[in-house]
Amino acid sequence: MGTPQDALGDRATFSAYGNGNTYVFPQGTNTLCAAAAVDAEQGLAYGALAASTPTGCLSTGIVDFATTAEDPERAPVAHVVLAEVPDDVDVVDVFVASQLVQGVPVEDGPLEPTVEEAAPAVGTGWPSVDAAEVAEADDSRSVFDLQSRVKDLSEDVTTTQDGEQQELDLDASVLFATDEARLTSRARSVIADAAEQIEAAGTSGTITVTGHTDSNASDSYNLDLSQRRARAVGRALEQRLPDGITVRTEGKGEAEPIADNGTAEGRALNRRVTITLPS
Repeated sequence: MGTPQDALGDRATFSAYGNGNTYVFPQGTNTLCAAAAVDAEQGLAYGALAASTPTGCLSTGIVDFATTAEDPERAPVAHVVLAEVPDDVDVVDVFVASQLVQGVPVEDGPLEPTVEEAAPAVGTGWPSVDAAEVAEADDSRSVFDLQSRVKDLSEDVTTTQDGEQQELDLDASVLFATDEARLTSRARSVIADAAEQIEAAGTSGTITVTGHTDSNASDSYNLDLSQRRARAVGRALEQRLPDGITVRTEGKGEAEPIADNGTAEGRALNRRVTITLPS
């Protein structure tokens, strides 16, 4: 799973799609609500419908789903209501319980037989869904773009496509020595490769270069370091970009991690400089 990028939590990675695609769970990572029907071809994910319930979405209640002490071996059936998939989509991948099931056919109508029990035992029937609650639900926060990430291991550049927004992530561990904002000799070729990708994309207008750090050191130190690193990359980029492209720089410090800072691997991913192209 990816790290949420804002207070709502809006990103999660499906690594089963080769280099990785990302989707966002607005209702958090509750086991039931962290589900989606994924249309990889169109780059869209249809997530759980938000609701004012203990789970945060239209689903089986937590109490109903719990295995009771009297019958610990009973396996209950639970449900979660997802945003409606378009009529022209006949196959999706289903993300549920931290697993991805690919190639699931889409069919109309309820599963049968339905029973009144909220969480019936497996094999005895399917829980009924309140049609009125579904009709009243707002799906505006439940349909999201997948985010594709492609890593070029030879150039230390990761290309991210999120809808019409394209970003290039440059590995700060390659660009700079530890705690430094002076570009390494290897950084020049990495930035040159990034400039070629920017030009090849037909970019015009303003691109934004953003520095990011891991969570080591203080907030103020990391913010300053990220700003200085962004300026260094921005200056080097400007020398390689054609007329019609301007460069804006900023630093975020440790404020926008894309991985867990509790591991060495996660910290390495968070140390990066992101180039955002205009959409």
